[in-house]
Amino acid sequence: MSCVITEVSCLQEGKYKRAALQYKKIVSWLEHESGLSDEEDTKAKSLRLAAHLNLAMCHLKLKEYSQALENCNKVVRVCLFSSCTSNLTVYLLL
Repeated sequence: MSCVITEVSCLQEGKYKRAALQYKKIVSWLEHESGLSDEEDTKAKSLRLAAHLNLAMCHLKLKEYSQALENCNKVVRVCLFSSCTSNLTVYLLL
C-alpha cells in the first residue's frame, strides 16, 4: 500500500514518468497474483482498475495517447467480464 501512496504523491507533484513506471509494476504484480481468497481477489481487482486508470492519466499528461487508450480499454474489458459493471460508471467519473 505504501507504494500506491508514494505514486499518488508523484502524481500530485507532476512526476508522471516515475508514477507510470510504478503503476506498471503494480499492475503487473496484481495480474500475476494467484491463490487469493474471494475477498482478496475483489480488492486486488479494484486496485488493478485504479492503477490502470492512474496509468492512463499519466499517459495523457505525457501526451502518450495510445497507451492511455490501451489502459482505459483494459478497465472496460475487466469490468465487462466481471461483476464490477455497476462500478464502471464510478471509475470513469473519477
